[in-house]
Amino acid sequence: MGVAEVSIVISFIGFLVLFAKKVYPLVVGGVDSYIAEVRSKIDEAERLKSEAEKALEEAERQKLKVASEIKMYQKKSRERIKELEQENEKYLKVLEMQSEASFDKFIQSEFARHKKELMGQLSDLVIQKLMERIEAEGLNGSLNVSSDDLKMLR
Repeated sequence: MGVAEVSIVISFIGFLVLFAKKVYPLVVGGVDSYIAEVRSKIDEAERLKSEAEKALEEAERQKLKVASEIKMYQKKSRERIKELEQENEKYLKVLEMQSEASFDKFIQSEFARHKKELMGQLSDLVIQKLMERIEAEGLNGSLNVSSDDLKMLR
């Protein structure tokens, strides 16, 4: 081996030592920082994924809770509608009974009024017929009864 070759080997070894002391740490440091950055991003992504899964689970719970509440309110609404329908039927029956009672009272009062009118007309007719008969038979003078006396019999 000659001086030139030994000089190249020494230069190469020097280069390797220099590379190992100066460049290698820079390269390794750059790769390490890149790895740390990637790990940090992965950790952040996993944390966000975990938060998203928790939020999704909470949303599902809320959805089930709301669906349950909706069913409950629908059931209560149907029950309330039935109650109102029953109350309405009772009210209509009472109203119908009151209407019938009012109508019966009206009919009775009208009947009583017409009865009174008819009785008055009947008594006038009876008095008129009695007076005609009394006059026809000539009993007026012997009875001393006037039409006013007969009207008082009403």
